[in-house]
Amino acid sequence: MGNGQARMRTGVACAGTWSLTDVDYQAGVGVVARVIGSLRLGLVALAISGCWADHSPSSDSGMASDASMETCDDFVEPAPSPPPETGVGHDRHRSSVGIGGPGDDFVSAIAIDDAGRVYVGGSFRCSLMVGGTRVAEGPADLDIFIAGFESDGSLNWVETFSGTGTDLVRALSVGPDGHLYLSGSFEGDLTIGGDSLDSAGETDGFIASLDADGNARWFRRLGGPGQDEVTDSTVSVAGRMVVTGLFSETGDFGGPPLQSMGRNDVLVASFDALGSHEWSARFGDRLYDRGRSVATDDSGNIFVTGWSESRSIDLGGGLVEGSRPFVVSFTGEGVHRWSRPIGGFGPLNQSDALAVDARGQVYVGGTCQGTVDFGGGDVDCHGDGGSLRSHGFVLGLDRDGGYRWAHTYGSAVETLVGELVVDTRGNVHAAGRFGGRVDFGDGSVSAFVGEGPRDLYVVSFTEVGDHRSTYAAGSSDSDTARGLAIAPDGAVWVVGGFANAIDFGGGGLRGAGGNDGFLLALQP
Repeated sequence: MGNGQARMRTGVACAGTWSLTDVDYQAGVGVVARVIGSLRLGLVALAISGCWADHSPSSDSGMASDASMETCDDFVEPAPSPPPETGVGHDRHRSSVGIGGPGDDFVSAIAIDDAGRVYVGGSFRCSLMVGGTRVAEGPADLDIFIAGFESDGSLNWVETFSGTGTDLVRALSVGPDGHLYLSGSFEGDLTIGGDSLDSAGETDGFIASLDADGNARWFRRLGGPGQDEVTDSTVSVAGRMVVTGLFSETGDFGGPPLQSMGRNDVLVASFDALGSHEWSARFGDRLYDRGRSVATDDSGNIFVTGWSESRSIDLGGGLVEGSRPFVVSFTGEGVHRWSRPIGGFGPLNQSDALAVDARGQVYVGGTCQGTVDFGGGDVDCHGDGGSLRSHGFVLGLDRDGGYRWAHTYGSAVETLVGELVVDTRGNVHAAGRFGGRVDFGDGSVSAFVGEGPRDLYVVSFTEVGDHRSTYAAGSSDSDTARGLAIAPDGAVWVVGGFANAIDFGGGGLRGAGGNDGFLLALQP
């Protein structure tokens, strides 16, 4: 559809018991409603009463329950509040639009095709509005939406996919065939196109494909009787869809079943353009292990980052020891190429984002704590508030995993890196959220630009690690950037979340209620 009209699907309101807990983006095992983004910064956990909790020692999600019942009729629009008028780098603003309704809504994934058309994915409750216009309705559970925008940011179409439980989008890619490929997790049942699948366990992962107009092509369930998540996916130049994530107990991913050796193991799996299984592999020890982000290079090699609670993990090439986070590379057929540890072993040391440039150089983003060595000597990640506060890091590696450069930044409040992308000039863009006063490389930036506890940022470095630019914005509440994509003209597109009202640089943008999402375009 190219007429600018959005397709609308209506649904019936239903009841669900839920409550909100503000958490960081340490996604992974456990919370069925945790939104990551990418995922990937998932920043809010919606705890369904009676659901299972994340028992990982690294999780600070804090499950909660609420005895009251919520329906779509219980949501009310907030009283208008003026947006903050401060920010950093707002002269780069090109366009911005709010995405959300009276419930809590999340925009968690973004992709751009060769023509500059923009696609975003996320989850919504009850009703979905884009730029103040209602475009879809659904139940009180979190349902999936995928929206297509023209290169100027105008809405083209919206499709929604519903189930009986909490349904989340983690990643969205455009393949070389021009089709969309998405991944995420669901509980209960989920219908995409004409296919309706039931989860085999508490939570399962899924992969699916749509055409460029949002019509479903295929849909596959990934998982077993345990807790299974697809945390990220990508599509190679050859059209291979590669996913990473985690699973427990026995997982069915289309090939021979995989058996977890610990509480949950790392999953890496490959599928062809029709969703048929090519290969799948597990990695892990007796504790909590998870894959967090995946990318491919122009030769089809695969790169995965994640973290392990064990002090060592065999990723196919022998033990990787001395660090919680890791990076590993495989051939397109799943053969181990190299693997290495990253940083330290403290509970806040984790890698959550990964990107690869045209030369095959690798970039990793995440959080660090204490004193760590990325390969270039000790780096202080203590922060003004002591070792209990994490810094963000961006690490540059060569194509064989060798150290090139590293940047860390933080304050007395945690700073998170949840997404990375590399543009055609080799510049590296990182996004996430921060608190306090943070020096991203060009001086101190206050997190309270919006008078809220956390603000969102996008920072850019050159290929050799020199700082290029910083953008920051915030509301009176907590805000975050969850996804990044680069347009053919070099514009940086950002998705994430905010509450109340915010100014991205183009004037005030008011939320529709609860937590809302946004789509933002910045000049290169």
